[in-house]
Amino acid sequence: MQEAISNFLEDFEDIEDALKGQKGRLDGDKGIKANEFYKQLGI
Repeated sequence: MQEAISNFLEDFEDIEDALKGQKGRLDGDKGIKANEFYKQLGI
């Protein structure tokens, strides 16, 4: 039961992050370029 709740909360956080990103794009945020993203990841 605890694992199911933990998984649910993780999924909820992922959905919350996605919705924040979507709102930012709707508000005109262009995000970052792929090469900058990869640089931040150290790839």
